[in-house]
Amino acid sequence: MSPTVYPLEVISRPAARTATKATLLALAVALVSACGTLDFDPASEAPTDASVPETGTFADARVDAGPDATPDAQVDAGPARMAVSHPRELRAAWVASVFNLDWPSRQGLTAAAAQAELTTLLDALVAAGANAAFLQVRPESDALYDSALEPWSRFLSGTQGASPGWDPLRFAIDQAHARGLELHAWLNPFRAATNASLPLAPTHVATRLAEHAHLYGSTVTMDPGSPAVRDHVVAVVRDIVSRYDVDGVVFDDYFYPYPIAGTPYPDDATYADYQAGGGSLSRSAFRRANVDAFVHAAHLAIRAARPGTRFGVSPFGIYRPGQPTGVVGLDAYEALAADSLAWLAAGDVDYLAPQLYWPTTSTGQPFASLAAWWSSKTAAAGKWLVPALDLTKAGTTNWDLGEYRAQVSAVRGLAGSGARGATLYAARNLLRDTGGVGTLFRTELWARPALPPPLADATGRVEPPTVRLRGDVAELSHDDARIRGFAVYRVDGPPALDRWIRARTASVTLERGSWAISAVDAQGLESDGAVLTNP
Repeated sequence: MSPTVYPLEVISRPAARTATKATLLALAVALVSACGTLDFDPASEAPTDASVPETGTFADARVDAGPDATPDAQVDAGPARMAVSHPRELRAAWVASVFNLDWPSRQGLTAAAAQAELTTLLDALVAAGANAAFLQVRPESDALYDSALEPWSRFLSGTQGASPGWDPLRFAIDQAHARGLELHAWLNPFRAATNASLPLAPTHVATRLAEHAHLYGSTVTMDPGSPAVRDHVVAVVRDIVSRYDVDGVVFDDYFYPYPIAGTPYPDDATYADYQAGGGSLSRSAFRRANVDAFVHAAHLAIRAARPGTRFGVSPFGIYRPGQPTGVVGLDAYEALAADSLAWLAAGDVDYLAPQLYWPTTSTGQPFASLAAWWSSKTAAAGKWLVPALDLTKAGTTNWDLGEYRAQVSAVRGLAGSGARGATLYAARNLLRDTGGVGTLFRTELWARPALPPPLADATGRVEPPTVRLRGDVAELSHDDARIRGFAVYRVDGPPALDRWIRARTASVTLERGSWAISAVDAQGLESDGAVLTNP
């Protein structure tokens, strides 16, 4: 049933009541005159008889305008309120900078060209219905932002350490927020170089902590067993969250590197140091403990630097073979030292985005079964599941548009047990409309807008915004500096989210009809809607 919206009426009392008060006042004056001098002003002591009920309809809330009020006198008591909500989902796209996969398209672009590419990409995400961008800002222990801790990325200028002359992360945040998108900083924690043959800048962590930088295959990785390495990456996270208005931080699946057959990872030195200090864990348990300690420290740094910032990890899609029954594949728990369930149990992550890059038709890695398994684990911990879907295969065998419909449907079917949207790899496939997948999300799967869900441990209450309608323009403001933006609902029928605007946007143009505008804070908590009608 559609909620009924009532205007807040403010009217004067009937003239008969005013006349009655005047008659009583005259009798009182006459009585006092007969008895002596009047030592108080009867007008100042006259009761107002105001009556604004705590419950009931807005039509029952009436205020006495006083005996001098004309029948047209009104008191501005503010707009009515109504409860508003909608199904909330995190709808993100991964924007890869490594190898110039998504953005920038090549090294050495001018600032103007790189900025134009990025705004075009963000526009494509908005058109597809996304509400967040996961921008890779640290692909190989470098920076796509102005950093005193790490060198500029070679994927910008072509030379590691060479400044591009502008700050891509700050620009990306401004442009994303202007479009109503969240911006999550995507970091690769321990990858130091994708190509070991290329020179590293003097300020690179693999240069400064060379004893903990290991050549493994053709890449260089930093040893997670080194406290100095872990502390450095946590300092990088803290620096980003402290200086940039990012909405979230997300790590991908690269902790200990994917194993190379016949080549053990060369962490003998850090494991020997651990044993020399009295440690008794097996090497695989030692590695997991290192990653767990790192994830926990990153969580604490983020919470301390900017409360409300989301923190997520995108692990390999299989936790362990046989979980759930019938699943086969890489054992991330052993091979990558990635104990995702430990991070959930410790409350260190707000969401997991496991990389479920298999079709629903797979027998060894069935999408729906894996999604349900992950959802059961995140739900038990009170966290979100936002699985990563593979758009790079769109249009190939077993990956027609029906496959993506099935995957999104499977995830939405788990909404009651912690599933809260999806993340799409990669943004370029939405931009290029690979196999029609961009059109599918724009016109069907993400056609109706949605806000990301609130933090699972969010607390407090949010008050509605102050709204003033001037013609067709609603002017918005809020006293709480923690407000991130405003959700605009059409309420001619059941409340339906129409759009989302960031808090720095002070106004919104409304068509004719009834509207409700709520405020959303940094935790994602939403207020009631302030109701207004544009006649």
